[in-house]
Amino acid sequence: MRAANNVLLGMSARSRNFMDRGIMNGSTIARAVAARRAAIGLLAATWSLLLWPGCVTTSKTPPTVATAATPAVGSLAVVTHLTMLVESEPAGATVVVDGRPMGKTPLHLDVPATVLGFFRDYVEIRARFIADNKAEVSQTATEEFSPREKVPAVLHFTPTGAQRTVR
Repeated sequence: MRAANNVLLGMSARSRNFMDRGIMNGSTIARAVAARRAAIGLLAATWSLLLWPGCVTTSKTPPTVATAATPAVGSLAVVTHLTMLVESEPAGATVVVDGRPMGKTPLHLDVPATVLGFFRDYVEIRARFIADNKAEVSQTATEEFSPREKVPAVLHFTPTGAQRTVR
């Protein structure tokens, strides 16, 4: 009976006294345990709503970091976006991210990143330099990133390649 007392830490002294004297049966104990668990679950749910990331905004957040709270299965995940400047020489190259055209350089690009500043997934960024006349040839420069790499502050494209500037 003492082992049951160790399991039922939330019971009052009066309830434990009734249980020791045999007045409480198994179903009464089960109801007491269920009520205790329900109360703890309600308290946890209330606190999770109050402490949900992203509910409170502060002015101390740097302008290049944007956070948004998104629920994940079984946990609360914070998705962070870092801003990366994409430049090119000559300016006006078309920027394509994972097959989607995003605009022309210079371009501020929001990239999903971890809290520590790493890419969340594999990303391929291309700069397409379009020829102005028949004497020139259109060229494409490609830069690939993996989740093991940090998001650079500046990505500078030339027709021959790209250069990263770290944060």
